[in-house]
Amino acid sequence: MSLLDCCNGLLLCRWHGASAEHGFHYVLFNPSTKKWCALPDSSQAGKMCTARLGFDAAVSPHFHVFEFALDNGRDGDSFVEVYSSKTGRWFYKEDGWDDDISFIRDESATVFLNGRLHFPTTDDDIGIAVVDTEGKAMRNIPVPDDMDCAFIQQSQGCLHFASFDKFADRLSIYVLEDYDSQEWILKHSVQTSDIFPSRYTELREIFQWVAIHPDSNLFFFTVGRETTLMSYDMNHQYAKLIRSLGLGSGYGPRFQPQYLPYVICAIVFGVTSFAHLTSRLLTL
Repeated sequence: MSLLDCCNGLLLCRWHGASAEHGFHYVLFNPSTKKWCALPDSSQAGKMCTARLGFDAAVSPHFHVFEFALDNGRDGDSFVEVYSSKTGRWFYKEDGWDDDISFIRDESATVFLNGRLHFPTTDDDIGIAVVDTEGKAMRNIPVPDDMDCAFIQQSQGCLHFASFDKFADRLSIYVLEDYDSQEWILKHSVQTSDIFPSRYTELREIFQWVAIHPDSNLFFFTVGRETTLMSYDMNHQYAKLIRSLGLGSGYGPRFQPQYLPYVICAIVFGVTSFAHLTSRLLTL
């Protein structure tokens, strides 16, 4: 079992088992209700694609799974398939998809907001790709110039963008208060020396975003070889050491784990579970 994504209380997992005809199934799990459901195979069954979850109980009881793939059989064109729990089917989308849109890293954070999936992408410059639930790449939201270590998250109902200034030792948080205008407003900016101990000289090599609090002006991150978890309160401009996670992950993002923020959701799945698969999963 591998955890792929978490969105508003639901977990998207990849389950490998004897009953999985193509090597694995995508499985949805709600920890608060302890209910599982398995998805039917997509056209890319058995291939290790990048998969993300979209769900917002305040808008709809249904969820969507986005599967991004590089289709080598079609001259290397990228495409996306979207599963809808409302229809119980996958929808394949190739027309209208921008081949230049891709994840910066497979572990990059995504945000499901306004019925659309958002994720950082890069061609020549970093931007935020937006994909609707029909698999259409709708837009590429530009982000502030000269920023590094991009991170996005939803907080207080708005899309947030956090990053380091490439040419100054500053960490900045921007908010997209008016979604349609695509105009970022600087929410907070702070010198890195005011947050991090002086021994962390190569900050970008030892820093990893964890989360922005969904309801307050607080963000979480890890730093150092000890993978020390810290928080920073933007209102009081105060950094707090929480604890050392002791993961021994070493330097560089590729050695670090993926962090997925979780909130409780009491919704019951609107799709049919596979009883034999569920019984197997519950005994793991």
